[in-house]
Amino acid sequence: MQSKYLFQSYKYCEICHRNLPLNYKEAACPSCSEYALFQKVKEYIRAGDVNEYQVADHFKIPLQLVRKWIRE
Repeated sequence: MQSKYLFQSYKYCEICHRNLPLNYKEAACPSCSEYALFQKVKEYIRAGDVNEYQVADHFKIPLQLVRKWIRE
């Protein structure tokens, strides 16, 4: 196997530079994407008086994920 073909079957996360499959549609890996979403949710909560249902509806994410982040 030639080394020049070894790394052509991957693309990289724009944040942490982990290997991602070429058919992965996002620019960031799932971990980095979730962390970025968490930061947006945190700022949204701090900016206004909202409850967990409003957060889940605004960001179109599962209520269980919002509750998990609140517990943590």
